Amino acid sequence: MNIVVLLGAPGSGKGTVASRLAVRLPARHVASGDLLRAAARGEATPATRKAAAAMRQGALVPDRIVDALMREQFEGCAPDAWLLLDGYPRSTVQAATLDATVAQLSGKVRRTVFLDVPE
Repeated sequence: MNIVVLLGAPGSGKGTVASRLAVRLPARHVASGDLLRAAARGEATPATRKAAAAMRQGALVPDRIVDALMREQFEGCAPDAWLLLDGYPRSTVQAATLDATVAQLSGKVRRTVFLDVPE
């Protein structure tokens, strides 16, 4: 599994870039926001149920739950699969978890791209 992380401020174009690249490359766009919205719709995995419960309470979804949502996306990926991450990681703690998770699954973060656009 090969990971490309897209970082940038809200509205910088991470989702647009990832969705366009996913069409042109053999890559899958994985957006943390989409995963959280799916959880709110009631799509049932252990991590989505926990995320939905936090959102129903009006709380931020804890890092450990977002990490679990992302891990669900990584598990079962083919060794040569490419994933474009949009909106994850959002913190240094999540970045460390990403590195550890990807290493456990014999993958690698190949690139990190920071989209720096003027306000």
